[in-house]
Amino acid sequence: MSDLQQAQYLIRSIFCFAERDVDRAYIYFYDDDDKASVHAASGLTRKFEPKMSFWAVKHFYETLGEYRFNRIIRKEEAELYVYEFVHASINNQVIWLAWSPTGTGRELDARIEGLPGKILKIEQMPVREGAIARVETQDAGSNAIKLKITESPVYIMMGKGE
Repeated sequence: MSDLQQAQYLIRSIFCFAERDVDRAYIYFYDDDDKASVHAASGLTRKFEPKMSFWAVKHFYETLGEYRFNRIIRKEEAELYVYEFVHASINNQVIWLAWSPTGTGRELDARIEGLPGKILKIEQMPVREGAIARVETQDAGSNAIKLKITESPVYIMMGKGE
């Protein structure tokens, strides 16, 4: 498994736990030396240098830390998943997470419909320190957008009633 795949699977697994009403999950392996042994490359860091999964988890925590899983918007096996998270105390703040649930490096042009509010920003799961990758979108009519979806989750941040 590559470092990118580790980051993708780690973040997407958190979403799958949320769907199953798991209250708490732990990342138990912080650092690795990338040596031949069980879980040899499972750390968020390698020799205490941040790996892609470190940046993905950091972004996840900073972005969704105050949000709670609300519902599945779309779940099409081997195609597209879209999950909704709502802010725990600010009723009009919503984030939709969209990703391709495959392990093949697949990309797809997706139409996401039924957006519950105005898009405030869209961010790709980061795998490096610094600026977060911009996600290009196209307006697709009433409360819908078109965008490229990969195996790295896209965070669609919205304000209801805005």
